[in-house]
Amino acid sequence: MPAITIALLLIAGTWIHISQGGDFRTWFLAFGENASILTLFIVVPLLSIPIRIGYYLDALDDFYKRRISNANKFYFMSSSTSFLFSVLLNLGSIPLLYQMLNTEQNRPFTGKLRKALLRGNVMAIMWSPYFISMALVISYFDVSWAQIFPFGLIIAMVGLAVGYGMERQGKKEDNAVQKDVTFENTRKNGTNKLKQLIATGLAITASIFTIEFFSGLSVIVVVSVTAVCAAVIWSLFLGKIKPFFVEFKNTYLMSLPNMKVELVLFATAGFFGAVVVQTDFNEWMDRFFQLFGTNVIVLAVIIISIVVLLSIVGIHSIVTVTLMCVSLSQLPQFEHSHLAIAIILLTSWSLSAIISPFSGLTLLTSSLTNRSSLQVGMKENWGFALILFIIVVIVLAVSRYGLGVL
Repeated sequence: MPAITIALLLIAGTWIHISQGGDFRTWFLAFGENASILTLFIVVPLLSIPIRIGYYLDALDDFYKRRISNANKFYFMSSSTSFLFSVLLNLGSIPLLYQMLNTEQNRPFTGKLRKALLRGNVMAIMWSPYFISMALVISYFDVSWAQIFPFGLIIAMVGLAVGYGMERQGKKEDNAVQKDVTFENTRKNGTNKLKQLIATGLAITASIFTIEFFSGLSVIVVVSVTAVCAAVIWSLFLGKIKPFFVEFKNTYLMSLPNMKVELVLFATAGFFGAVVVQTDFNEWMDRFFQLFGTNVIVLAVIIISIVVLLSIVGIHSIVTVTLMCVSLSQLPQFEHSHLAIAIILLTSWSLSAIISPFSGLTLLTSSLTNRSSLQVGMKENWGFALILFIIVVIVLAVSRYGLGVL
């Protein structure tokens, strides 16, 4: 499906460019539309290296075996862990956590594990500066990550709480598992490791926030530089700089080639968006959105519905969100609504990721769990997605019309 999408975008974009009388130089330069954002594909995986070589996953595994004894605790811890790891590792957190948590001891919680991992991941999309979606909206709209951060974090926290509430069981239903008490000797070291991991993650995020706020640099530049520096300094602190470079080599010989489809799709989506701008597309979008006005609640319903419904039939959110960014950022009636639209587009991306049977998140989870992408996505999470949509609408309405801060 991604290969077909790439081919269609390339053919359609080239045809549009030629029909508009464009030259080869402009056609070629259009492929660089998302070039700066693509650096995140390259540098963000570096942060996974100190997490692997620092034995943080072993410490987390030890914590589960000692502390997690029932379904409620398991779901809460798994969704929270997925949320925290996804902030730094994006989609890469899913296979790492699934392989660690899918043990015989946790077999009764297989369904909860699937939902916890997906929901934690999409909640991180709402505010993490390491996701491509965040870089995309920031690069087109007149907003900073520091402006999006508080709204995204509030939505994410409420979303995690809602997910827990949906999965919470009464005492009679709450399946218990036998705790593993053979790890008491490693308890202190494991707890310290987890505290160290959380503190490091917070320090990296705070650094990005501070540097972007005071330097005025693009968050894409800040995240890229911070990710590289943090990965190296972290490995030095662990005394594992040699293993870092070994893992660095393996990561870029194996991981990046596996991501070639996503890289090409993102570059092609940027190309298509740049070409479409040369047409009357903005005028069509202008006329279309004039039908609905500038009410952010109506905009949320329209934009999210378009992106999610198209993703369900196989049109990747990279394509639709890129086109939305290209067009909406240039429409004068939305000049004072850039922050609201950025939050709406991040929500669209999140809901598409958890609902669409063709998203990278559902396809990856499907392959790990031997369940269909339709089941792990729409069937198990449509209710959560609907509630998340309502939460976002409420946050937008209160912030815009109640507090006047959006």
